[in-house]
Amino acid sequence: MRIFESSKRFKFLRSLEENWKLILDEYLSVAQQSQIWQEQNLHNGLWETVGLYQFGKWLPQSESCPITTHFLQQVPDLFLAGFSVLNPNCKIYPHVGYSNEVLRSHLGLICPESAWIEVAGERYIWKPGEVVIFDDNHTHSAANESNSQRVVLIVDFFK
Repeated sequence: MRIFESSKRFKFLRSLEENWKLILDEYLSVAQQSQIWQEQNLHNGLWETVGLYQFGKWLPQSESCPITTHFLQQVPDLFLAGFSVLNPNCKIYPHVGYSNEVLRSHLGLICPESAWIEVAGERYIWKPGEVVIFDDNHTHSAANESNSQRVVLIVDFFK
């Protein structure tokens, strides 16, 4: 696997790309429910999430996102899903993921040009409506150097 991959190899993620505007609308309807990412040692306090699915269970916010939930139910071996928000000037420090059995994907929803993720020394700038997949077991970091939020839908699934 290359550092960053598109959805071409993972057909079940294409429906997310095809429906990204509907998914964005659902995010906007639950945005006020966002919470600070629990691992506060990984960031400067400006990373928030709205969880939808975690460790085999649908979270309460998923009920407010029926379209997104419908597409997530099509992901085989779903492990974790939710909206990830990098507020302006957010920094996520270099770290590695929690499992070498999982791949992480990001569906770009709100993507300022000066927001990026770096995995194993390679940088990617999110694009609205585009899924990018990477192995978060590689050292990675991210930042939003803009004046607006960066929002993606994170979808983790078993390899």
